[in-house]
Amino acid sequence: MAQVAVEMAQQQLRRKISSKERKWEDSFSNPDQTVIMWPEQAPEHIDILTTLYKSQHDDQYDDKVVSFLRRFLSNQRMFEEWTIVVEEVTAKGRRKPIAAVPLNVRLFIMDHPDQRSELKLKLRPLTSQLKQCNLVLLLSSHLLKEGLNDDVSLASTASHAERSSREQSVCDVASPHHVEESADQGILHLIDFCCIARHVSGRKRVSFG
Repeated sequence: MAQVAVEMAQQQLRRKISSKERKWEDSFSNPDQTVIMWPEQAPEHIDILTTLYKSQHDDQYDDKVVSFLRRFLSNQRMFEEWTIVVEEVTAKGRRKPIAAVPLNVRLFIMDHPDQRSELKLKLRPLTSQLKQCNLVLLLSSHLLKEGLNDDVSLASTASHAERSSREQSVCDVASPHHVEESADQGILHLIDFCCIARHVSGRKRVSFG
């Protein structure tokens, strides 16, 4: 097995937040699998700040951004959706995406910061040499700041989104311009990879990790 490291990254538009590099470890139960384990005593916390929108008439977060933005955007999910990417880091420091999965933040907002939700995600392999990739993480949320859905802020957001609409998604990450390198078959188990999500009513600003 090649001596490479793996890095977890969260991407949205032009933003990318990465974890520390971790080494592959052989699985004791299956020689064809590799495992990456985060110790319970030393979990890695990653905070990500994002913005969500909610209807003024109920407590539900809008899966499609308010109608004002719909005139500007072709992809309505881009404000809520992050892409979790597993990147292989070679001995020369090159990073290549090997698995990815989209995560809609709206579905995992919780009322209390002490609440935690365990997520088990099945990532899509981006290389033929990776057969399966699973991720286990903990997610919690906390309110940061409340804003208003005023026309000025919406216009600013729409303008930014329109300029950034060509940024990477899972499909972009999997595009052919990424050169295929050798990657070992394996299942990645990520324990206590803690995520902090923060939300507000109206215009939502969320810290997610």
